[in-house]
Amino acid sequence: MKRSKYDDFFEKSENGYATCRRCKKKVPWNNASGCGSVRNHLQKSHEEDFRKLQDFVEAEKKSKQIELEMKQKSSVIPFPVVSLTSCKVNSLNSTDNDPWGEMGHRSKEIDAAIMKMICTDHLPLRTVEKAGFLNLMKKIQPKYKMKSRNYFSNTVLLNLKDELERKVKEDLLSMDYISITTDGWSSKDSKQSLLSVTGHWLDKNNHFPKYAVLAAKAVNGAHTAVNFAELIEEVLQKYRIERSAFHGVTRDDASNMSSLCKLLKVPSVHCYAHNIQLCIQDLIDENDDLQRTVSVFKKLVRKMRKSTVCRRTFEKVLNEEGLPNRMLAKDCEVRWSSLHTMLSSVLACKQAVKVLIAREEIAKLPAITDEEWKTAQCLCSLLEPFSEAVKSLQHRFYAPASLIIPSMEVLKLKVGKIIQKHNIDYNFTEAAVTEKFMELFNDRTEKYLDVKFLRFAAFCDPRFKDSYFGTKSVKSEVIDELEKNETAESSEIDSDIETSTTDHVDGIYQEYLNSMVPNSSRATKKSDVEEEVDQYLKTAPNDRLCPYKYWGSSEFPRLKKLALKYLSLQATSSESERMFSAAGLICVPRRNKLKSETLDSLVFCHCNLLNYGLE
Repeated sequence: MKRSKYDDFFEKSENGYATCRRCKKKVPWNNASGCGSVRNHLQKSHEEDFRKLQDFVEAEKKSKQIELEMKQKSSVIPFPVVSLTSCKVNSLNSTDNDPWGEMGHRSKEIDAAIMKMICTDHLPLRTVEKAGFLNLMKKIQPKYKMKSRNYFSNTVLLNLKDELERKVKEDLLSMDYISITTDGWSSKDSKQSLLSVTGHWLDKNNHFPKYAVLAAKAVNGAHTAVNFAELIEEVLQKYRIERSAFHGVTRDDASNMSSLCKLLKVPSVHCYAHNIQLCIQDLIDENDDLQRTVSVFKKLVRKMRKSTVCRRTFEKVLNEEGLPNRMLAKDCEVRWSSLHTMLSSVLACKQAVKVLIAREEIAKLPAITDEEWKTAQCLCSLLEPFSEAVKSLQHRFYAPASLIIPSMEVLKLKVGKIIQKHNIDYNFTEAAVTEKFMELFNDRTEKYLDVKFLRFAAFCDPRFKDSYFGTKSVKSEVIDELEKNETAESSEIDSDIETSTTDHVDGIYQEYLNSMVPNSSRATKKSDVEEEVDQYLKTAPNDRLCPYKYWGSSEFPRLKKLALKYLSLQATSSESERMFSAAGLICVPRRNKLKSETLDSLVFCHCNLLNYGLE
């Protein structure tokens, strides 16, 4: 490891500080602060050591000069002796009154704008050192002096992150209850790891949904539940989120995520879209015909997308058949609904694909039998309603967890119609495949009905209310919850009243009246709660209503508070997946030395800039 000239006088630590070997004082020493602090400490506190340092620097300069002269003498091509000492360009009269000085307000504005461009467009930090960008900035504003890449990564990026964190904290002031989505991610080369934490809540003033990325935490250790729990606790403390306000997590089905939620002692739900994807994978794994058909279609698409000859010939065939000029979609295991997209794109160009396979000049394309075409059509028809459901459930604001249970019932109805059609057309093989899929779907999703906050979320959504629970009803559960909340609130009020009044001993008649009042009071409160719930259920569910507008102008105060809590939970973890897509675009092979802390800041700023805007 390269030694510094200050190592004889200071012991450097990993936290960005150095300890003086003489007086044991800690002095800042890192990439951002440089060596100025340690040099000043020596000059002011230890003059003898400072003189030794100066002598060492002078001796080093003479040594380099002698080395250069020796090289010149031994060189075949003579060259002038030049100093290798780097020159520092003085700033442009950087006074407080100069807007274009290093600390001038116009320079700071442009620094921030450049950093926002880098974060938003996934540009490398080295952009500020590239010749083309420097030339552009010189033409646009010659007075602006471009800073170094280190200045942007160590100062401007961190300032931008602090500014966005302040915006998130201000936004969270409108929050009574918050839920999160979270997941773990690793880059392709396994050098970088992140834990996503996205926050979702309803504004307590108007009940409209809000969202922010709370953190893209760099994971330096193993992806264990304990490590993840510590990181999430840090996030909650940073934004001063009370544990009573943090009420739900949307996650994937990995064991470390389930254990994480148990450690945090918070209810959680398995991402609905991910669950559907697992059902589809289970169906294909258990059926050899489906497995073979999907494999053939994947191979066909892969070869056609890879071969330039195939692409051009396919374009000619599409023109001959009078079909739109489009390329076949590729299946991606980690992208939801991509299998349905691939099958539908191939089936839409079925005739052109058949022609292409039959042509002699296109070699090595896999042949597709009539039975495989039929199987692909059956699978595509089966997946269509699920693909539509998954796409609609990925909306940032209008996909609360209240959609999960009603969506399950609607999908069962649609698939039931598909089975009925297959039986009418005597397609018993297709009917058996569809029935098997429904069996797998029921096995994986029936647990959602046991989750209390999913039932409450559906009940609080005016589009569904109490109509999607079959013969069961959630009404009594909701009434019990409301009464419990009201009792807790009234006990707090009573305790406040008791502490503010003086002690008083009641007579026998007053004691009798007091013993009677609570019963009548409880009966009245219960009837008020039941009356409110009955009034809410009096109108039929309306799937065209916006739940947020409905509760923003609602006259049901108790249910309104319940909706504020339960409609904030998300049905899918799509926000975490979007964050990971951004991280994947940043962690490219050419940026393999990117620090984990820098990646953390870049991803956080990218996602929140898109949310809050660039201004």
